[in-house]
Amino acid sequence: MLMGPSALPIFPASRSTGLSTSAPATRHWHFAQKLKSCRNSSWPRASIGSPCSGWNRRPPSRSRPSRTKQGAQMIGVTIGTGEYYTKLAQHAAQAIEKMTGVKTIILGDEHLASSGLPYSHHLKLRIFDLVDHDQVMFFDSDMVCLKPWNPPRFAKTDAVVAVAERLHPMVIRACKDWDIPIQEYFNAGLMIFNRKSHQEWLRETERFVTANPGVPSYDPYDQTPLNITRHRMGLKLELLDRRYNWVGFGTGTFDYEVPLYMAHGLKPYHKFANIDFFEGRYKPPFRWHIQINEEETNRLKGQTLCLKGAHQEKSLRLNCDGTIGPPYYPGTGRHWFVHDKPDGSRLAITSDTELLREFTRAPDGTWESVQELCLEESG
Repeated sequence: MLMGPSALPIFPASRSTGLSTSAPATRHWHFAQKLKSCRNSSWPRASIGSPCSGWNRRPPSRSRPSRTKQGAQMIGVTIGTGEYYTKLAQHAAQAIEKMTGVKTIILGDEHLASSGLPYSHHLKLRIFDLVDHDQVMFFDSDMVCLKPWNPPRFAKTDAVVAVAERLHPMVIRACKDWDIPIQEYFNAGLMIFNRKSHQEWLRETERFVTANPGVPSYDPYDQTPLNITRHRMGLKLELLDRRYNWVGFGTGTFDYEVPLYMAHGLKPYHKFANIDFFEGRYKPPFRWHIQINEEETNRLKGQTLCLKGAHQEKSLRLNCDGTIGPPYYPGTGRHWFVHDKPDGSRLAITSDTELLREFTRAPDGTWESVQELCLEESG
């Protein structure tokens, strides 16, 4: 790269950017960032059994459609009403059964008609009235299971299992309005829960939705009500990393480089592209070359590292679900993982859509990333 005498190219570990300055042409700067372990940390967890939120209005009377008569093993449940969503749900359910071995059921037009509910997505709030299974994995019909995995292994007797939501304006506003810790707001497109600990939570959510029609106005579905009631009831939350529910998949090229288990859609704003994928008319540009080092990633989970460099120091919390903070890494870095490369392991910091920075392990156990700022003479 050839640049004028007033330009300083920056060479970070992952990409190049430019910076203008009037510094003398012979000066060099070396800017190093180091990550050093400070302490182990974890977010305080609320315990089950806290008082309910007080929305005591009873839900409308409900007719009981036929229920599945299966054993106590986990059942996968999704919702599909109308022609296209039914087809979407059928493909999603078939992929779940093939990749996980979990049997599935689709709540469809008949269930909606029998329920008396105004919206099909509220059927998830009555799951335990519609199935006899005690352990459920709910998944949205636009989820695509791409790799084999074992959902029952992640089930918890006392916690809702889900994946954190992206921090778009609706989420930030909901957390502020309802006093939900922002790191605990989850996406409802994949949830694992059980009858004993969570049936009353779903009922409480229906009571909230019924008593507050149109509130909150910025979330016409039930994701925010589910987050509100879980938080107010003090139910535990266990978050998985986003490979199990990659929300907004396909927004950036980085999405196609990480092997993942569950994509929440395959094309942004084109929900029915999933049908084209399942029926062979669309092939996503997967390039799964990033190999995550599970052992090293697990070792760093829950630790707080000190980020040192440029005459400043700040803490960086590596959450157990692969998110960072808050606060986040400078430059919208919200996710982390350790992956293997030919020259050793790298600690990667990413945004929702791109890899921002990589750190290599130093002999003293710290993680280092060096940016060299230097002038290039024009030829």
